[in-house]
Amino acid sequence: MLTTNIYTTKYNNNRDNLKMGEKAELKFIDVAIKFGWDLTQSALEEDKRKHWDYIISKDGKEYKVDVKAMKRLAKHVGEPQDEWIWIELQGWGNPGWLYGGIADLIAFEMKYGFLIVKREDIKKIILEKVDLYTKVANAEDAKYKLHKRNTGDISTMVRAEDLEEVVWERWIYGNTDNNSEKIFLDKNRKQMQTDSRI
Repeated sequence: MLTTNIYTTKYNNNRDNLKMGEKAELKFIDVAIKFGWDLTQSALEEDKRKHWDYIISKDGKEYKVDVKAMKRLAKHVGEPQDEWIWIELQGWGNPGWLYGGIADLIAFEMKYGFLIVKREDIKKIILEKVDLYTKVANAEDAKYKLHKRNTGDISTMVRAEDLEEVVWERWIYGNTDNNSEKIFLDKNRKQMQTDSRI
């Protein structure tokens, strides 16, 4: 049975954030299976050091995926939201998930499901849109700017719509026509199909 690899450290011990991460991973497992993907969970050390949570495989293709929960604009400020996406450029004591991870795909939890983007494409968005020379003290001011926490990690925020420009796939869950069918949009956003197995 698949589970999550949610873990605590001296810097990552906020119970609320851990619960959000675990919920996002459980939703990801559920939606991936319903869309016909086989999943293999990472070992805890692979999650911590290599920054991937699951391998998804289908039709002879396989991808390592790092799942990211919706986040608040700043710690303890407002509710988790999906308009602005936090991107970790450097972790505490490691290069972080964008530059130091080996995941092929990053699955961002959204209110509608998951926005899935190639990690390499996120790097291009960062270079195009983020001012890598301006640092801000307050987390909520990190929109297209850099924010360094006391732990040493450096992050920025980009709009979800920026990632829409390079979306790999969008997994949408929800009820349509009161028959529990889910809508799946392919990576080219040109074809819409209903998957009645869900």
